[in-house]
Amino acid sequence: MSKEKERVSTMSETSERNDETIVKQPGAFLSPEDKKAVLVRFSKAIGHLQSVKRMVENDSDVEKTLVQLSAVRSALYGVARSLIQGVFENQFDRDKENREESIPYLLELAERYLQK
Repeated sequence: MSKEKERVSTMSETSERNDETIVKQPGAFLSPEDKKAVLVRFSKAIGHLQSVKRMVENDSDVEKTLVQLSAVRSALYGVARSLIQGVFENQFDRDKENREESIPYLLELAERYLQK
């Protein structure tokens, strides 16, 4: 696993960025309800992507296929936004003493993964 993926996949470590220590707290970053909602959104996006694949296999109209592919991309963007929102909310709830130190990590996370 690359360092970048490791850093994002686990919230139980401390990493370096521009000589700043970024504090990340251990534990799940989504509430059980939010996790369930995100997993439902993933399932819907997967189903939608499978239908776009079938459109290509069946030589469907390219414009209609691209419109549907764009919709899948938007759905996945929404999932990413939900995940990052969960990180923000839980990081701030769990680590009230180190909020200021966590801000650079959280902003970097949002900037990197919420680009369209």
